[in-house]
Amino acid sequence: MKVHKVIHDGQKKFCAIVETGEFYMNGRVKQKRFFHSLRNEAVAKAMDYLADKDGQPKKTINLDIYPIYKVYEDLLEDWEMKVSQKEKAYKREDKKKKKNTLSEDTKNRYEESVVALWKIVDKNTNIHTITKRWVDKFIKNLVMNYTDSHAYRVYSRFEAIMLKAEQLDIIDISPTHAFAKDRPTYSSPGKKAIDPKEMKRILKQIYWSYEKYRSQSAFLLLIQAYTGARWGEIAALTVGDLDFKRNRISINKSKSAKTGKVGLTKSGHLKQDEADLGERIVAIAPKFTNLIADYIDNSSLSDGSLFNCSYTVSQDTFIAACKRAGSEQRETKVFRRYVSTQMRKFASPDEVRMRLGHSDLATQDIYVTHTDENAGNHAEKLYKTLN
Repeated sequence: MKVHKVIHDGQKKFCAIVETGEFYMNGRVKQKRFFHSLRNEAVAKAMDYLADKDGQPKKTINLDIYPIYKVYEDLLEDWEMKVSQKEKAYKREDKKKKKNTLSEDTKNRYEESVVALWKIVDKNTNIHTITKRWVDKFIKNLVMNYTDSHAYRVYSRFEAIMLKAEQLDIIDISPTHAFAKDRPTYSSPGKKAIDPKEMKRILKQIYWSYEKYRSQSAFLLLIQAYTGARWGEIAALTVGDLDFKRNRISINKSKSAKTGKVGLTKSGHLKQDEADLGERIVAIAPKFTNLIADYIDNSSLSDGSLFNCSYTVSQDTFIAACKRAGSEQRETKVFRRYVSTQMRKFASPDEVRMRLGHSDLATQDIYVTHTDENAGNHAEKLYKTLN
């Protein structure tokens, strides 16, 4: 039996899918779907069908006992589906780029971290018994007895399982949310976070370029720095993507650095197909909203697009600013690393992933509208670290 969240009759519901035992002419197994707004009810309907079909007594579900491993199985389906999709895309593109598929090292690290998790946590542990105190002890055990990288990977798998349980309404809310600041962390030696003082020097020079030359590329870099979004996502922004009243930016398309063509992002495709559970929304500080409004008022925009500059020009502007600031930074990705590092100090992993548009091997790769009431406050905190 498989259970998914879907849009059915215009409403968000759970769909329990079972095989009927019959086959189509092409050999494919026939399936029957059962829908309900509650996961457990959809599962119960499916189980009743199977019981009636087999002539057996109807089974009952003990909702108080749900092994953590059962949630992991749902998560594993998500992961395997993502791997399959990447590999299919890799073949379609005639192996143009290796990064279009997952490396064996990535797969192995994921599997090893799961094996390590089950050595520490009994896979039959009832997920309803996992409390904040339980998570607190679990984190302390990881930090005290394992390397930083190992603790980080194992906890990431555990956290993803708990968030999946929350997503499926198996639990009301994951206790891991309370440990956003205390979760095990690990920074790769090759990607050391930039020092805030150095970042401020760079931004000061970028802002100087904008003020002196009214440079589009400079202002594009400023939005990158204050949002953590990718160059292509900012380069493709239009006036319609800005919500000045609520201090928000909608990320739904991206501009290719090579061809200059604009295409929909994942959340943009979902929105267009009316299958979206939401869209990727990035909160910004009110003062920065005012700065964007000033930019628009003093710019000649065509077709509502905020920018008409190439990646090469943006890169040249960034490198020039870094040189004037006495910094050796040469890639605008440093903005994303900075935002990620700073926001992890006060925001949940979910909010950080949403803001940066990250997909994680251990989480379902679907964007949802970010309605966290703290998002605005966190955007303000991020703004202050840059000024």
